[in-house]
Amino acid sequence: MCFVGCIGLITALVSIVHNSLLFYTFIFSKELRKRNLTYLMWISGCDIFVSISYIAIMCVQVYTDYFESFTIFYLWHNYLREAFTVSHITLSSSSFLLMAATIERYLQSTTDPRTGSLFRLLARHRASVVLFCFAASCIFRGTVFFEVAVVYNSRCTGFSSMGLATSRLFSNPVYDAVWKFWIRKIVTVFLPFTVLASFNAAIVYNVRRTDRDQTVKALIMFSTVGTRAEVTRLRSRLRAVTRMLVMVVCCYLAANIIDVVVAFWETIDIESLFANEGVYTVTTDISSFLPILACAMRLPIYATNDKQIRTELDERLPRNMSGYPTKGPTKVIYDFYSDLFDSHVHLPPYHLREDGYLIPSVLPSEVRHAIKSVKNRTAPGPDRIRPEHLKNLPTALVNTLARLFTRYLSECKVPSQWKTSRTVLLYKKGDPQDIGNYRPICLLSVVYKLFTRVILNRIERTLDEGQPCEQAGFRKGFSTIDHIHTVTRLIEVSREYKMPLCLTFIDLKKAFDTVETEAVLEALGNQGVPTQYIRIFRELYSNFTTRISPFYDDITIDVRRGVRQGDTVSPKLFTATLEDVMRRLEWDNMGVRVDGRLLHHLRFADDIVLITPSISQAERMLADFDDACGKIGLQLNLTKTMFMRNGWVPDAPFSLNGTTISECSSYVYLGREVNMMNDLAPELGRRKRAAWGAYKSIEDVVKKTKNIRLRAHLFNTTVLPALTYASETWALRKQDENAVSVIERSIERVMLGMTRLTQVRAGIRSSTLRQQSKIRDAAVYAKLSKIRWAGHVMRLNDHRWTRAVSDWTPRNVYRQTQDIIARLCGCCPIIGKSVRLQKKFRDTDIENEKLVVPSPLMKPASNGHLEPRPFGMGGIGALIMARSSLATSDQRQEIKDFQVAVKV
Repeated sequence: MCFVGCIGLITALVSIVHNSLLFYTFIFSKELRKRNLTYLMWISGCDIFVSISYIAIMCVQVYTDYFESFTIFYLWHNYLREAFTVSHITLSSSSFLLMAATIERYLQSTTDPRTGSLFRLLARHRASVVLFCFAASCIFRGTVFFEVAVVYNSRCTGFSSMGLATSRLFSNPVYDAVWKFWIRKIVTVFLPFTVLASFNAAIVYNVRRTDRDQTVKALIMFSTVGTRAEVTRLRSRLRAVTRMLVMVVCCYLAANIIDVVVAFWETIDIESLFANEGVYTVTTDISSFLPILACAMRLPIYATNDKQIRTELDERLPRNMSGYPTKGPTKVIYDFYSDLFDSHVHLPPYHLREDGYLIPSVLPSEVRHAIKSVKNRTAPGPDRIRPEHLKNLPTALVNTLARLFTRYLSECKVPSQWKTSRTVLLYKKGDPQDIGNYRPICLLSVVYKLFTRVILNRIERTLDEGQPCEQAGFRKGFSTIDHIHTVTRLIEVSREYKMPLCLTFIDLKKAFDTVETEAVLEALGNQGVPTQYIRIFRELYSNFTTRISPFYDDITIDVRRGVRQGDTVSPKLFTATLEDVMRRLEWDNMGVRVDGRLLHHLRFADDIVLITPSISQAERMLADFDDACGKIGLQLNLTKTMFMRNGWVPDAPFSLNGTTISECSSYVYLGREVNMMNDLAPELGRRKRAAWGAYKSIEDVVKKTKNIRLRAHLFNTTVLPALTYASETWALRKQDENAVSVIERSIERVMLGMTRLTQVRAGIRSSTLRQQSKIRDAAVYAKLSKIRWAGHVMRLNDHRWTRAVSDWTPRNVYRQTQDIIARLCGCCPIIGKSVRLQKKFRDTDIENEKLVVPSPLMKPASNGHLEPRPFGMGGIGALIMARSSLATSDQRQEIKDFQVAVKV
């Protein structure tokens, strides 16, 4: 009695609340109703009536006996038949609807085209399927109304004056055998039980198989980082789908297992069932309670596994009076990002100057070009439109987009949906419990990003022309190798010529998220961007909100500053703002002089390094930079800002605003570890870890495939780039080459399923393994990368520091030739070879020797004379392969002329 009266009543009330909220959410959400979750909407409606019937039948009966109220007793008998019938019909309807949803999901999980056509047929006629389920339930369960009758006894009073009795239809043997068991029991009990159990097991199998195939394809198609993200996404989706299916099936089976047992018992020996009155009463109470418990569990199950349902529910759930979280991790996230995205520097609104520039209309060709540049397989924004949808747009829709974009540009008004986004937090490194170690990425509308891409294509050239050679981030023709090469070369020259060098590596705290919007607009105006484009950016960044979903609880935050990470135009906006800051700094007499020019800093987006000959100069420059950044909202992260000096820089205190700047012996700059001794061993240790990490991402495919070419291709495109990153700047010694080869051979043996011990015992040479694996040699690949990079540097003519430091020889300083050879060979093999040739011809008297081979450095001209080979792979290869062969004085003169021509 206590079980039914208390626990049953509470569970039924919870079920009513949960399912009412679900039904309300589905009614007002068109997106949910378009999916096969339409069945869930009607299931939740059925569950409401099931829970109400449970209270009306079971709980009221208990309270009638407890309070001994004849009024409740009388009312209970008068509505009992109707409530009993509604309970049976809604329970059967819920089972049929769940069975229909399961069948449709099974058809969707298979890859057979025949089942695909059947799935589309059912998807188009979901309303008819729902009506059929309700009609079938009324037919098979509606006869319950005629099986029970209320009997009145006029000779008695009180509780004995009325009671329940079975009707003559219930006692009919034909009705009992044919209809109740063979038709009703089979269709409404055994059939749903069997179908749900078998079909859900098949769904789990199909999802696992499909996920495995997609994982293999993802590993083959994506790069290392993309592969890890894609595999993680696929596996998380598999776990979510499997968990939801298992939960639904377990709840239904647990709720109906007793009904199945009782049905079998009634068929085999009904007399023994009724004879044991205690067992029958307990089974009746439990079998009535379990469906109510299953009804109450539907909302947590679906809300936990379906993110769209969670989002829709969150918009309709009541919150506290302020509307903000008040405790727990959600409050920590809300407080942190509310403060991060809130404006702390109140800049005056930037006054837009009318320049008379008339923005041309957006052409369909511009839209089509922008669509081609949109990356596939990226997360959609709040509108759920994926990049793949844009790739297949017909011409008519492209023309429509062009007209809409033209109207937005001319009116400076954009849709309100573009001013909302979803923000996901990506862990970077450090303490996972620190919210500051996560990068917020805005998932914006793909159409919005297409619009900003069109604008970026128009203003990109203007912004790039305003950037100096010190900025290499997000620019065509520049890469991280430019600055790594420059820094490495500075360290080599300063060490060789005993010059003082101090490098200060600056880390900005949440740079992209904290820059003030008005500062961005002012920077665009100062760099010559037309006013109309600045006006549209102001419109895009005003009244913008973002939604973060930690622990299934959405938080809406107003964004009043920062550029949106995830937008294609954001990097250009940030670099333009940073350049506007740099122009205000008076660093004309700062830095290290390289061939008459002062090099005082390098930038790659927000990664900045200050280059000075002393700590005092670095301290002054850092203070100026911090003051300029503070005016636009940027802050320095002093815990990660460090400096590094060589032995010719005297020790001195280095602080900023009372905070001491830490000194380091090595620093990971743009992915490569640099140190003042130019020691490559620590960097090779990092490359080893990166190579093994890259191999782990393809390990499953490598072990399963027997295709040698595919295995070699995966290694060459995934592991080899990770192992040889920035090898263009390596000063490889013989022991370093051996270290790289050892790392590669260890991974190669794992790929071939072999260990070092088995290789030695079998007497297999490493060259034999290389013939079996077909992979490229890492040491040779690194050398070829240096050659390619040397050719690239020698062809540069834009006055960038990469070329300047390569040709740089400090003045008024003398070093021995052999020391120069060691440095130049490590930095640029062409220059190193040139110096060796000079030394060879200077120290050897070969005036009377016979010519052995013609000079590979020269080529015959049309006039019969020799001329220098042009730069490119041919000229570089000839220069690298030049032998110290015996030559005449004329050949020596040819080589000198060649050196003058190429300015080596």
